[in-house]
Amino acid sequence: MANSNQVELVVTVEVDKANSSIKSVNANLSGIEQTAVRAARGASQGIDGMTASMVKGATAGNLLADAIKKAIEFAKEWTVEAAKEAAQAERAAAVTMGLAKAHGDSAAAASKAVEAVRAVGFIAADATVAVQKLIIGMTVKKHSCSGGDHEYVLKCGGTTDMGAAPTCADECGGAMSGAMGPCP
Repeated sequence: MANSNQVELVVTVEVDKANSSIKSVNANLSGIEQTAVRAARGASQGIDGMTASMVKGATAGNLLADAIKKAIEFAKEWTVEAAKEAAQAERAAAVTMGLAKAHGDSAAAASKAVEAVRAVGFIAADATVAVQKLIIGMTVKKHSCSGGDHEYVLKCGGTTDMGAAPTCADECGGAMSGAMGPCP
């Protein structure tokens, strides 16, 4: 009699069925591998695209920041220069009023003279300096490119040289006659 603690196992393998099962398992594993490779490629492309988008965004942000920085620097420079010009104009006006009073003229008359000189074509700062020169008895000459007389000669009291048409090329680009003005 056989020992009752022993079990006898008999395995019968049909080769064709076993090979078919192994091929099926291998095919399924290969399909899983191909799916994993495709998923990894897709993830990599997604990350690469996201990285490229982030680089483009950062570059655009830097360009925008630089443009804003330059605009602020320009505005700051312009504001500072405008303040300097305003301060200079204010100093020149104060000097003109002081000169007028020292020479027995009123501040109102000096202001009116500055406006009249500006009407001839002087810019504000030049008009103020011109009136200062007139107050102390100097002659002021101004070249004009806007038709009419080409040279204005201003003087308070006494005789003055009459305005002339200078003989060389002036800042207007036209031919001039005479020896006055910006000619060398």
